[in-house]
Amino acid sequence: MSETRKGLQLLLKETEKIGRDLGIKFNPKKTNIMIFNRNCKRTVRSKKEDGWQESIMFDGEVIKEAGNIKYLGYELDTKNNNKMHNNNKIKTEINDLRITEGNIIKRMIGVSDRCRTRNLFLALNITPTKTFIKNSKTEFLIRLIDNK
Repeated sequence: MSETRKGLQLLLKETEKIGRDLGIKFNPKKTNIMIFNRNCKRTVRSKKEDGWQESIMFDGEVIKEAGNIKYLGYELDTKNNNKMHNNNKIKTEINDLRITEGNIIKRMIGVSDRCRTRNLFLALNITPTKTFIKNSKTEFLIRLIDNK
């Protein structure tokens, strides 16, 4: 990590050198950079050093700047606010809930796991959890509007 582009370039050159010495090959096509906290306060010296605006190079190739990166299952973005990670986590959990709900219903009535859950829910007149959650949110919003 570095506060300046030039500092980052120097770190990458050092990494290249160490890699050559140890016989490690890096793939610059799989390498991205991210700039966090563009609006943070920096020293005058740091700003002056960051006047260097050449492309960041690694092993002779230009490194692309990414808006978000998934690292160890966690999604990082340049704003560092976790919104994207949290939204994807919620979608995954709702989908997992939907699958579990379908499997429970199928096992309760002894139907094969390969049976379509949607058709089964329609036949049994069961409201899926995802629809129930949406309806609850809508009803809550309507109650809020009525209370004003």
